[in-house]
Amino acid sequence: MTDPGVLYYKEDPVEILKGGGRLPISNFGPNDYSLVSKAVSENLAQLDPSITETTPVQAAVFSIETVHVMHSFQSDMLCVSENGSGKTIAYLVPVIRAALSNQMLAANRRGPGVLIFVPSVEKAEAVHYTLLQLTVDMGLKIELLSGNVDFIQNPKFDIGVCNAHEFEIYINGTRKVTQLDLSGVRLVVVDDATESLKWEHHVELYQKIRTLTRARFYFFSSTMESSDAFHSLFNYENSYCYLHGDTNAIPAKVQTVFWEIMISHLPLVYVDETGKINTFPTLDSDFLKPCNPCDMLYYAVNRRREKLPNTRFLIFATNATVADFLAVKLKKLKIPACAYHDRQNTKERKENLIEFTNDTVKVLVTTEELLRRDVQNVDIVINFDMPLSYATFLHRCHCVGRNGKKAIVVTFIDKMTKKIETRQAIATLVQKTPKEDIPPFLKNFSFFKTLHRTSS
Repeated sequence: MTDPGVLYYKEDPVEILKGGGRLPISNFGPNDYSLVSKAVSENLAQLDPSITETTPVQAAVFSIETVHVMHSFQSDMLCVSENGSGKTIAYLVPVIRAALSNQMLAANRRGPGVLIFVPSVEKAEAVHYTLLQLTVDMGLKIELLSGNVDFIQNPKFDIGVCNAHEFEIYINGTRKVTQLDLSGVRLVVVDDATESLKWEHHVELYQKIRTLTRARFYFFSSTMESSDAFHSLFNYENSYCYLHGDTNAIPAKVQTVFWEIMISHLPLVYVDETGKINTFPTLDSDFLKPCNPCDMLYYAVNRRREKLPNTRFLIFATNATVADFLAVKLKKLKIPACAYHDRQNTKERKENLIEFTNDTVKVLVTTEELLRRDVQNVDIVINFDMPLSYATFLHRCHCVGRNGKKAIVVTFIDKMTKKIETRQAIATLVQKTPKEDIPPFLKNFSFFKTLHRTSS
């Protein structure tokens, strides 16, 4: 049975239409409710993959907009559900209705009616593209206010898909940028709210929009972390909260493993002048000995590909430079790979993502940017660089194990690192990992051990 999640109004549980879960989209259509118009329903069916029924999170959000419409008209909402659960469609459908309603009620407005804030340029482009697909022939003007497009010249539009880092310029205006009139904004969506609210200038931006508008705020996140920033923004007196699954836990079908590396060791795998790949024995009773992380990556990917050639890998690096380096190195070692990160132009990113999606290459090296995309059918995630927060580790784990599919998350760890932030991250990871899953090399890990040895 599908877990429908739990929906609250203030602190009291309230009903989700027909118990929630997987419901036909038609339940929210024009015959029963005005949320999903015939045009939107048809456009949802044309998406790839086609959407004809709700996921649990969509059923809950759509219920707020229909069954509970008398309260939700001015209510804030917090929606916490795992990655891949359908949160983007869950907020885009209400966004479209809000924009159409605002269009009719405020024909003489001078600015946008709905704003969507997403944490990265790549996610903004993806949301903007999906929104255009869902609003074909509806007469809505949709603008992308993000880093890789020209500044908008006409401030009169219905929906803005924005990157919070760069939006403030539209509030203040410059000689080259038209100042936006936000008085007509009625709905603000903050995607990946947990991460966004870690940035002080994001919080200040949202607070400023609060003071300039009468908008309700919808916060969507895949993890639930309380913070002063969220408390300062959320209207607890009139709000809904939806929780689905154990969002702060690793998916049940995902196996997490930790492999010891030694960054101080020189790489030993290389291609000689004849094109032959030279490797050195690193096996100890069929286990990889600690070695340079590039060597460990080669052995991990190559050994798996020899046994299961269709395995799809997602490799996380700390920044774009490392991602590019690893993609090039893997290619030289005869493992087709490509990189995906925010330093690439839009065309290059799209081409590389399509290559991975279409199985032209089965290894994608990326940064945190890909956490904002919905990537399907990944078998193994490799954390080449240690994630510096447990929330990021969870995000990466939620890239796999979707729809009950078994998957593996491998994390490379150098326990001898001197970097304080990395040692803090390792300590947190050890603390939150069940004892039976902690490998021997981390059993006695101490945040202070190497630091004390260094200082003495």
